[in-house]
Amino acid sequence: MATEEATLYAGDSLDGRRWIVGAGGGVIGALLFGALTTFALPEAALVTSISAVYGSAGPGPVAAWGLHLFHGAVLGLVFAAAVQHRRIGSHTYKYWNSLGLGTAFGAVITVGVVGLAAALTLSDVLGGSFGFVMTPSGFAAVTIGHLAFGITLSLLHTVYVRG
Repeated sequence: MATEEATLYAGDSLDGRRWIVGAGGGVIGALLFGALTTFALPEAALVTSISAVYGSAGPGPVAAWGLHLFHGAVLGLVFAAAVQHRRIGSHTYKYWNSLGLGTAFGAVITVGVVGLAAALTLSDVLGGSFGFVMTPSGFAAVTIGHLAFGITLSLLHTVYVRG
């Protein structure tokens, strides 16, 4: 295994396939996240939250899903770049380690999203409400969704590096 890990990080460069795995894994994780939240939250939650992020009356459902998948792809690329570092990437070769890394990545995203949502709902600062309020049930759904996103992304990366 040490030889396999040494080969994995030889040259310390991201090849095109890893970018594809990162972006593709991000889209797959975003689909899973969206499916989970669609069943757990009101129908318009995804559209409302995307609208809040962009500060507009909001895109329609198709555009909101497109933006959601785009965000997943971008976060997948961030993950691909992060796991290129030896200290982080060495944990993606084993499935249990990858599960932990994906959980941590999902938790970091959740904290960032909740922070963004909190900032967007401060009407005194922004001069108006965007119609997006993070409720306890919404927070639970967003947390579960982001954890599922991170775990899916990390495990797909592990399948790639082991394959």
